[in-house]
Amino acid sequence: MEDNSKKVSDTQVATANTLKSEKGKDYTFAIILIIVGAIFLLNNLGILPWNFWLSILQFWPIFLILLGLKMVFGNSRIANIILSIFIVLVVGVLILLAVIINNQNIFNGLGSKIPAISQIFNPEAQVREEKVSIDIPSDKLIENRKFDFDFGAGDFNIVDEKELTKSLELNAKYVDGLGYPVTSNDVSGNTQEIGFETKSEVFRGLKTLYIINEMKYDFTIGQTGIPADFLINLGAGTAKFDFSDLKINSFEYSQGAGTGDITFSENSLPETLDIEVGAGTLKIYLPENAQYNFEYNIGAGTVKFDGQRLVTGDGSRKSENFDKDNGITINLDLGAGTVDIVFVESTDSEEDVDDVIVDNDSKQDVESVDQDKTDSITE
Repeated sequence: MEDNSKKVSDTQVATANTLKSEKGKDYTFAIILIIVGAIFLLNNLGILPWNFWLSILQFWPIFLILLGLKMVFGNSRIANIILSIFIVLVVGVLILLAVIINNQNIFNGLGSKIPAISQIFNPEAQVREEKVSIDIPSDKLIENRKFDFDFGAGDFNIVDEKELTKSLELNAKYVDGLGYPVTSNDVSGNTQEIGFETKSEVFRGLKTLYIINEMKYDFTIGQTGIPADFLINLGAGTAKFDFSDLKINSFEYSQGAGTGDITFSENSLPETLDIEVGAGTLKIYLPENAQYNFEYNIGAGTVKFDGQRLVTGDGSRKSENFDKDNGITINLDLGAGTVDIVFVESTDSEEDVDDVIVDNDSKQDVESVDQDKTDSITE
């Protein structure tokens, strides 16, 4: 009886060991962690845009498919290997699409071919162009303007133009039904309030990826002598601001996973600059002689101030000659991503010097001609 009992026990142990070996280890979660970490690394290096995460969200049904496959195959060793390979392939293809669609240089301009691919996804897709002009009210004295811009996906460029008599001009390019511009124009007292946002219909599968390459919005702000306040919210797109003559009182800017580029001149330097960045990359260019009071809170991201990297946490910097009435107060709250604040040499002074040289040369030429005339008369 004891021998039979021992044989049964040995058989059960052997069976259990066999089942354990067949089950194997589940590497799915570990692979997901590795992939997520690799993507964050590519984000920080600037190889992969931060708006990749929003692109991934458009493919959320794929993750349901992966979960279903996991339930079907179970936890056997072969199943885990097959599922792991499948996850790597799927995520790799999504990364490739996101990089190409966001027009990264490492693919040598392949992003420019995405519109042709978009016709495969949706043959009826059409690119629309629209122009919007907003005037200064003629029946009211406008002493200040407020611009409230809500930018989603797309490419946004904002400049000022001294000669433009209108308050705002917009040239928009977007895909039919996705990202069409909506503007508002109200007057409250002596303040003109101008708003902008993009609207979209129900997303249509893969179409939501390639629209980033089709959506472009060019803003020109006129009447630069009228002061302005800005409230900017950037989601997953790319925004570039270049102000040369516009008088700016305050500039409040928040960024999700996009890419921002802001340039201020001596004439357009705001009194206050409030920056909140969740992720992505932001560059701010200030005149080299700007007086500043800089206060910051850095989380997991990276901040470079005048070429020097700052440590995480709270901190502040102030120029020796800071004057609140003539300087700029900068408040920065950074989560992840990168912020680079650069001081650049002003070009205005160089142009003035060139003008002076030209005037002096002209004056000398005139004096030379007058002297020749005088000599001729004397002779």
